[in-house]
Amino acid sequence: MLKESDFPLSIQIKILGRIVQINAIYKSLIQDILDFFSINENEPKFWGTPDVQLFINSKHMSRYMFRSRMKNQFLEHVYFCDGLDTKNLKKWEFLTPPLPPFESSGFKNQLIAIHAGAISDQNKAILFVGDRGSGKTTLTISLANKLHYEYLTDETVVIQRHTDYVYSFPRLVLTRTSANIESVKNKYRADKLVPKINKTGAQVSQIYFLNPTSSQPVGIFKITSLEAILKLFESYRYIGTSIENSSSTLINLSEKECFRVSYTAGDFTSLKNAESLIYKNLIREQQ
Repeated sequence: MLKESDFPLSIQIKILGRIVQINAIYKSLIQDILDFFSINENEPKFWGTPDVQLFINSKHMSRYMFRSRMKNQFLEHVYFCDGLDTKNLKKWEFLTPPLPPFESSGFKNQLIAIHAGAISDQNKAILFVGDRGSGKTTLTISLANKLHYEYLTDETVVIQRHTDYVYSFPRLVLTRTSANIESVKNKYRADKLVPKINKTGAQVSQIYFLNPTSSQPVGIFKITSLEAILKLFESYRYIGTSIENSSSTLINLSEKECFRVSYTAGDFTSLKNAESLIYKNLIREQQ
């Protein structure tokens, strides 16, 4: 029978406004988690009563601790409980990952996600929405550095349901070694690539929808809320809240100032030209 005392190491991390307590056997796992979320070792280890606790009997993070899996793919040695209810440990059998534990009561039906990167300035969040391989990470990291904006996330934007509030969600940044979306990815802590990480969150101000094509020239175009809502629904990701329960939040986001950014797919020079247009547009907003 699994017991709390079997896990001598504990650390608390704040993820998306919630306190998650990690209970482990191996220091190497704790370090993997700190690196994954770009948390410094000298930051506070205990914040208060946890919203959820995870009990992980593994030496290192496996890929399915932070990404969804198929039914025939297994995640072993991970248990959880809500709050301090350690007498009722349950095996993590959800297809969604335990980090963050979106299916636990502290997260479920409270957050929505879209496939996007985000930076912020003066509590205003700028989103870059795009498919896999569209250049989200490149734009997010590069513009955060050029504009001296704060980094929120480069892969998944998480928003509090019924609001336009984007949470800080820094994780390991995975950069491709070529334009091929199947290419090997290099791994970096987010805090090693950007000047500053936003530790809390910001309100959505603008949304840029990345539109790599084979025919259109580089350009940036303001779009209607109707076009924006269609693209937002295409970019929705499940993290414990159904698309039906996410719809009002997505509709609200479509009313923000939204742009379509066109450039040549797989062409790094074309992507950088598009980045220049976004940069100029954001500089104008500051003036």
